[in-house]
Amino acid sequence: MLDSNLNQEKLYLDLFSFGQSIFASVDIDQLVPEILQWVVARTKAERCRIILYGEEGALVNRGNDADPKVSSKIVEMVKSSHQVFVSANAMEDERLQESLQKSQTIFRQKLLSVACAPIREPHRVFGVVYIDNRDEQAVFDDNTGQLLQALADLMSAALKKSLENTLRRQQEADRLKSELHELRKEIDDLKGYGEMLGTGAAIQKVYQDIQKKTINNTANVLVTGESGTGKELAARTIHKKGSRFQQPFVVIDCSTLNESTIESELFGHEKGAFTDARERKPGLIEMANGGTLFIDEIGNIHLELQQKLLRVLESKALYRVGGTAPVAVDVRFIFATNENLQELAAKNKFRKDLYYRITEGVHIHLPPLRERGNDILLIAGKLLQEFSEKNKKRVVNLAAPAQEILLRYAYPGNVRELRRLMLNAVLDAKEDTVHPQDLLPYIRGEAIPSLETDFAPNLTKAQALLYASYLPAAYRTSFIWGIGAEHQDADRFKDQDDAAILKAIQHELHEKIIIDLKSALDMPLAIATEAVATAFERNFIIAKLMETNGKVLDAAQKCHVDKKTLINKAKKYGLKKEWYVG
Repeated sequence: MLDSNLNQEKLYLDLFSFGQSIFASVDIDQLVPEILQWVVARTKAERCRIILYGEEGALVNRGNDADPKVSSKIVEMVKSSHQVFVSANAMEDERLQESLQKSQTIFRQKLLSVACAPIREPHRVFGVVYIDNRDEQAVFDDNTGQLLQALADLMSAALKKSLENTLRRQQEADRLKSELHELRKEIDDLKGYGEMLGTGAAIQKVYQDIQKKTINNTANVLVTGESGTGKELAARTIHKKGSRFQQPFVVIDCSTLNESTIESELFGHEKGAFTDARERKPGLIEMANGGTLFIDEIGNIHLELQQKLLRVLESKALYRVGGTAPVAVDVRFIFATNENLQELAAKNKFRKDLYYRITEGVHIHLPPLRERGNDILLIAGKLLQEFSEKNKKRVVNLAAPAQEILLRYAYPGNVRELRRLMLNAVLDAKEDTVHPQDLLPYIRGEAIPSLETDFAPNLTKAQALLYASYLPAAYRTSFIWGIGAEHQDADRFKDQDDAAILKAIQHELHEKIIIDLKSALDMPLAIATEAVATAFERNFIIAKLMETNGKVLDAAQKCHVDKKTLINKAKKYGLKKEWYVG
């Protein structure tokens, strides 16, 4: 039923005038709200919606309320018939009886008065104008339907134009989004290779070796490098770049398993093979069938198991623990170790035949992080992003002084240690930039204040003993800074009280040695030992170059090494001239 204040002639004149006013509009966000407002003002519609369709369904569904749901049955009837639909009471309408039992919308929304008109072109319907009223019956009549259809026909061209404009904008947005995705991918590719990150010469050689030696074949691979250099990432990259990328990639870390379980993990077992073997279980080699098995720390498996692994490599078949029938397998093996397998084989700690079998394939060696220069900052930035997202923080920058510290440090724990440092930095950072104070003390590389002033009183007895037992041992081959032989034996500190120990330390610790041994007590033994030794060597060289004002030959003589050795070590630690030339 139409607004009683408007007769039919005035209503259609009003409609014509409204159509002229918005015909040129191509902005769907402006056009649709004006149509909705016009319809609601001239009918007793409680709700009004305009729905426009594309090839894959509704592209536009706008209304005067927040609920987008309409009766799909009524809409489909209108779309298929190309005719207007008007109902005085949808819940009792005979035309809807077949679908009423199936329809939840009509009953859930308690639809009474409903009218729906198609928005059409000559040969298809591309939308509908839908109105309803849930409070009153028979609100809409044939006059309402005719007006709704007249509106839909009048607005069809403008709505079609605005829909096409919306589709073009959406397609352009999708294209730009796709281009941005591809651009980011290209940028990521420039920054790394597969899952590996870095652009320096040392890691570029690794990328080239992987590309040339591993991608176009399925030969077994040996990946070597210090602990924490990213051997598993290299293995994943080899797998994903190769022909088996759609097949399983399975990992076993031999350093985390004891001898009693590693065989069952690798080869699987039959039911009843041992006490807890309640059912047959395939091993990791079987699980990797058709794909790749990455065996990390291969040097950790015992000799008997090495023999069984050798048999698999040679026969491409295995026997489960407790089994008698061979199981054929097709697996690419990638082995990894931070040990020297050749030395282990020479000492009969690793089977020579397995060593030869492993090394006859492809060998990829990963450089330590300390040799990768600015890649350190690239990886650190990626880690900041990762840990910021995980911890709901926004730490995205490294201050220049923090960058210098990161570049100067030797990273005995390599990327694994850098991960720990960046996680700690994200957690400690008070703003979006990491500053030196956000880094762990042992990496900061700050010049230690004189022990005679503010630093010495802060040492605990344990820390002091660490200094006392460490420093003299480092001086056994050289006299430095005027320290004589009487100070070269750590035993002389035995049974002395704290004051005596601190006094001795004050005389022996050069204030320019930039190492914080206090934090070493908070580190795992293996990392602390390596960190202390590495840091001392680096800082010893810096101190000697300071003494000689950067004269490398003089510094080498003081260190009792040849000039070439000192230059190589200076390059290894990335020493900068401004650090030691006053």
